[in-house]
Order: sequence, then structure tokens, then C-alpha cells
Amino acid sequence: MAAAKQHPTDSLSHRSSFIHLGTGVLYQPGLPLGGNIDHDCNVQRGIGYYLEGLICLAPFCKKPIKAILRGVTSNQIDPSVDVIKAVSIQVLKKFGIDEGLELTVTKRGSPPLGGGEVIFKCPIRRNLRPLQLLKAGKVKRIRGVAFSTRVSPAFVNRMVEGARSVLNNFLTDIYIHTDHMKGPKSGKSPGFGVSLVAETTEGTFLSAEAMSNPVGKEITVPEDL
Repeated sequence: MAAAKQHPTDSLSHRSSFIHLGTGVLYQPGLPLGGNIDHDCNVQRGIGYYLEGLICLAPFCKKPIKAILRGVTSNQIDPSVDVIKAVSIQVLKKFGIDEGLELTVTKRGSPPLGGGEVIFKCPIRRNLRPLQLLKAGKVKRIRGVAFSTRVSPAFVNRMVEGARSVLNNFLTDIYIHTDHMKGPKSGKSPGFGVSLVAETTEGTFLSAEAMSNPVGKEITVPEDL
């Protein structure tokens, strides 16, 4: 409920309102205006949870969007910002929304305290290009990101080696980028994870990801991801 009450789409639209109905909430959306949004996301949910709604509305706003979202960049329940960038943004480009469309990770934040930051920019479009995705196709390449915050830099290399030891049995075109954040860019909590995206011959994307347990729970080993 806390995450539902604090959503950037509330800042995005004009005259939107939340009405509490005991055990539920009635949301009345307003006109999507767009513009600049600066939002501190609830750390109980990942930034990807908020981006999913923004991405759907952004092309139809009155003005282009520039949204700065802060919080948890990856967790175990929501799509990570890496998957959003590698899958959702790429699908949006297929609709003809490409120039000016960006998702940049400036800081990473792991649960439970977060501390990450992303910048999402999206232009507006009057018309979208028709898109047909009827066939899954065969996987032709795999790309990914292994990241870590406030842990040893060796963790990302161990995750890459573990992933490649399995994937190399099926495919050779594999590249997993390593991203070890340091200092203020590493958020407020230790954590690490990996996201993988497979692109098929038909232009579709298949994603999978894993994230370490938050502080206070059972310790996760990089190879287990």
C-alpha cells in the first residue's frame, strides 16, 4: 500500500487523486502532462516497478519526460533497471520512439536501504509504428550485466564465470558487462546480482535475473546466482 501511494505517475498527471476506501484505494488519473519529475521511490519496491508505469504513459504526455528516480535499482521481486533498459526500452524503440529515449543508471542501490538513482528521458509521439511480434524465434545472442555494490570487486567476475560456464554449452555469442560501483555511486547497502537478456532471430527479448539476499538474511554466494 505504501508503494501505491507514492508513484511518479501522480506527479506526471494533472488533477490526479487517491481516495482511500478502507482496505483499498481508488485512483483517479488526470491528464498526462509530462515534464520534469524528481521522485524518491519507496525502498520496499524497486525502481523498475515505477518505470513500468512511466514507460507506458511517457510517449503520450503533453511534454517530453525527464524523470529522476531514486531508490532500489535491483531486488528479488521487481524488474531491475538493467532489464528495463535492455528489454522494455528496446521494445519501445520498435514503435518508432528512438531519438531522445534514454535510461541511464547514475547510482546503484541494493535493498534494504537503496540509494540508487536513474534518469529516464522519453520524447512524445503523435503516432506509433505498428508492431507485430508473433514468433519467438531462436536465440542468437546473450547480453548481460553483473553488478555489485559495497562488496568485493571479485564478486562480479565470479558471477560472470558462473553464468558463462552454463551458457557456453549452448551459445558462443555471449557478453556480460561488469559494473562494480564505488563510493557514493554504490548506494547504502551491500549487494550483487546479474541480469541476462537473450535476443532471438525474430527480434524478441527473453530476460532472466538474480539478486543476492538483503542484509540480515541468508548469505548468498556469487556462484549460486
